[in-house]
Amino acid sequence: MARALALCNAWVQKGPERALWCFYLMDFLRWLFDSSDWPQRWHCGEWSALHGYTHIAADLAIAGAYFAIPVALLILTLRRGRDLPFPGVFWLFCAFIMSCGLGHFIDAMMFYQPSYRVLTGVKVTTAAVSWFTLIALIPVVPRALALPSIVRANAQLARENEARRAAQAALRARNHTLRQKSQELEQFVHTIAHDLKSPLVTMGGFVAIARAELNQGRHENLEKNLARVERASQRLGELTQGLLDLARAGRALGPHTSVDVQALVERLAAELRARAAGSKLRIEITTPLPPVPADAGRLGAMFENMIVNAINHNYPDANGEVRIGAELHENHVHYFVSDDGPGIAPEHQQRIFGLFQRLSRNDGSTGVGLALVEKVARVHGGRVWVESTPGKGATFWVALPRVATEEPEAVDIDRSDDQPIIEAKEAAWSKGATLD
Repeated sequence: MARALALCNAWVQKGPERALWCFYLMDFLRWLFDSSDWPQRWHCGEWSALHGYTHIAADLAIAGAYFAIPVALLILTLRRGRDLPFPGVFWLFCAFIMSCGLGHFIDAMMFYQPSYRVLTGVKVTTAAVSWFTLIALIPVVPRALALPSIVRANAQLARENEARRAAQAALRARNHTLRQKSQELEQFVHTIAHDLKSPLVTMGGFVAIARAELNQGRHENLEKNLARVERASQRLGELTQGLLDLARAGRALGPHTSVDVQALVERLAAELRARAAGSKLRIEITTPLPPVPADAGRLGAMFENMIVNAINHNYPDANGEVRIGAELHENHVHYFVSDDGPGIAPEHQQRIFGLFQRLSRNDGSTGVGLALVEKVARVHGGRVWVESTPGKGATFWVALPRVATEEPEAVDIDRSDDQPIIEAKEAAWSKGATLD
């Protein structure tokens, strides 16, 4: 207090005009807070203690709440920084609430200090701030109503997040497909050097031998050499056709329709029985084959390759049998084709579905059929596997969904072990060995 008086005296001493203004100010304040013309509110009417103190407590409680609300809003404003919408109206509301609280506080003090002039000034200030707030609020209301509610904003945010997650899932599926295509191309590059080059080397070698013998006037081996060239050219044609079939299997699917698998396989079995006329081999459908939604042409190619593979690997000197059937599961149909052949060792059961993968160079296959089976199953959202014990035949399985999938290419197929198998195969064949 002494410090304040000292500052006031120093300010007054700087000039007589300041002293005059200070005198007028002090005189105004004395007049403003003068309560000699009014009695304390306790003496205005008949106040009981309960009534009076209840009135005082209520006014003080209201004033406390009015003072606390702007403080809370101020803290919120400082935390949000520039994100606060309509700051002008916000500060007018704060001033309005604060002035209302001040009015209630002075009203409570009127029981002891009847400062009616101060109360009048506070009420005039409250009225002015109230109308300023109302005038400022009129153009703001339509803009405030246009702001999205928290519920709508959260719903919109949830929809955007869901769309983002769907886009990310689609991107992951496309990336997986791209990696798969890249792996298939890499596998093709590594295997084509041997599997397609081998018939060409054979043809070139026997043509060179035939030319040399013709130059020497020798004709006794000409027919044999030309027959070998013809077989090599046929082999090359089979490999080329197999690659074309495999490429077609990876293109966009046609419309999914419910395929009558029973009729399709019965027709294939009849055709293959006719081709194997005179053979002891039997082709039997052991269980009903439920229909599935699929591309009928590709499904036919898949079953044909599975059955032909089983025929080729049955023991030729036994009364072998190819069995075809299905098991119905909750979401998939598991089709199988079994044979009575030599079986497949566990270490080869995964890699035989790769391109140009054969257990023996002399098995008569191109190494493309099972790769085509795997690809057709995959583009339909299914998978393939084999169950076999060496010496006891093999059962090839294909699981296809009972409902058409929207993103069949997103099925996770692990091909990480293909490259070591290819290298081992080429190394073994370079030495004239087989892998079975």
